[in-house]
Amino acid sequence: EIDIYNELIADLKKDVKNQSPLADEKNYEYIDGQEIETNAADFDFIDYKKILEDKEYALKSIKRNLELSTLDYYMKLINDKDTIEEKKKELELDKKDLEVAQKKYDVGMLLKYDLDFAKKSYEIKENELLNLENDRKLIKQRLNNLMGAEISTEFEVTLDGLMSDIELDGKKVKLPT
Repeated sequence: EIDIYNELIADLKKDVKNQSPLADEKNYEYIDGQEIETNAADFDFIDYKKILEDKEYALKSIKRNLELSTLDYYMKLINDKDTIEEKKKELELDKKDLEVAQKKYDVGMLLKYDLDFAKKSYEIKENELLNLENDRKLIKQRLNNLMGAEISTEFEVTLDGLMSDIELDGKKVKLPT
């Protein structure tokens, strides 16, 4: 472990010296009013352990953000699945209402305004369903991209293995595993 740490420190020192615009240029320090020529590469003033810790923290942060984004997209897909099913049922009911309205209009029991209103209501629900399905496809593509899979890869969205019962304060609660 110490060897790995020392190797990382050596790599960081090389990186810092290679990136530092001051590494090969002359600099001047003033001590008691006298100008002294120095070279920034001669000083070991960089806290390499701190740089390593910062890089490790940044990596952990990126991993956490990736996990959170993945979970967020997946939960949106689960929620959208239920919403789309509800919208499909509503659309079927509106379609039946539209058919009834058309039959009533044909026999003279309904005004043209009411028939047009039923058609518009059906078209609005149809557009809402189409938008939800397109959003779902887009979220799947984003999730595939995030996971490094081919964008067009299809997968089934399910809660199996995602949630488990955990006892919390004497109550059973479903939490992500």
